[in-house]
Amino acid sequence: MEAPHQDVGIGSELTRRAVTIARNRGLRELYMVCLRENGRMQHIARKVGATVVLAGVEAEGRVALPHADPISLWQEAIDDGSGLIAETLGQMPTPMTLLRLSDD
Repeated sequence: MEAPHQDVGIGSELTRRAVTIARNRGLRELYMVCLRENGRMQHIARKVGATVVLAGVEAEGRVALPHADPISLWQEAIDDGSGLIAETLGQMPTPMTLLRLSDD
């Protein structure tokens, strides 16, 4: 079930949004944990600037967050607004729906 939804940017986008929200709420560091063999999540963590350390069966990622600035606040507002517009307009094409359409 997961395979059709992998490698289309969903995890990266969700993680980017989580980092932006955490930053805008004043958090100074974000901590992520996944299984050691979850290379995809480790790659996503590194993309947002995390340092990933393998520890036993887990991989731990930490990313220092800068202070919020007008651009990060704007980015969160755009992210929120695009979700609202998508809900208002109904089914807008997303990577997942485009993937489903290409499989038909």
